[in-house]
Amino acid sequence: MTPEQRQAAEAWQRAHQPGDFQKRAAARQRRKDDADGRALLDEIDRRREPPLSPEAAEIAAAIAALRAERDQLLAQAAASAEDHDFNNYTDGVFG
Repeated sequence: MTPEQRQAAEAWQRAHQPGDFQKRAAARQRRKDDADGRALLDEIDRRREPPLSPEAAEIAAAIAALRAERDQLLAQAAASAEDHDFNNYTDGVFG
């Protein structure tokens, strides 16, 4: 076997799972069926959720606004922390 052929064979072996083809195909089908089942259950759960009342929609909007404000403040704090060297543990009390 030439070095090129050996390299190609090793690449093929790394790309393919070992074992019986039928078992791999059955496992692949089982994973597909599981994913389809999860999608179906998620759709059923989504349909079960009652529509939001006006009050609940207002609360959900307020929560979303507060989360957006929190994310903005966290981003500002991270940018501010990058400007300062707060992680120099040799200064301060121990310096």
